[in-house]
Amino acid sequence: MLKRYLVLSVATAAFSLPSLVYAAQQNILSVHILNQQTGKPAADVTVTLEKKADNGWLQLNTAKTDKDGRIKALWPEQTATTGDYRVVFKTGDYFKKQKAMRQS
Repeated sequence: MLKRYLVLSVATAAFSLPSLVYAAQQNILSVHILNQQTGKPAADVTVTLEKKADNGWLQLNTAKTDKDGRIKALWPEQTATTGDYRVVFKTGDYFKKQKAMRQS
C-alpha cells in the first residue's frame, strides 16, 4: 500500500513540474485597469510600483497600460523580498483625456 502511494505521489509531482516551471517564468505582479463607467480597458495609464523605505517610498518600476488596460510585468527583474509595497495608479491624465473626448 505504501509503495502504491509513493508511486502515485511521484507521478503527480512529475505532472505538476511543467506548470511550476511555467509559473517561475512569469512575472509575479500584473495590473489590469477597467473604467467602471464605460466597462472598457483604461489604456495609457502610468502605474508605479514602490517599496516603503526608511524615509518614504522608493520607486521600483513604472510602466503604462497597453490598449487592453494591462501591464503584464510590473515587478522589476529582481528577487522578491518581504516588505511593504504599493502600486500607484496615476489616473489624472487618463480622466482628463476621457473628459475631453466626451466634450468634443
